Amino acid sequence: MLFTLAHELTHYYQWNFMEDEKKSDRSLEIMANRWSTYILKEYGGKMAGEG
Repeated sequence: MLFTLAHELTHYYQWNFMEDEKKSDRSLEIMANRWSTYILKEYGGKMAGEG
């Protein structure tokens, strides 16, 4: 659930702040997956009292 939320928020960022029409759908999906993973790792670490 959290991964999906982070993934879709990344797409919102891409749509709102990046020139997403110049990138392929595949590259946008890869980027969204990478950022979602990063965000959840960072968020999970903060929630567990790390870093």
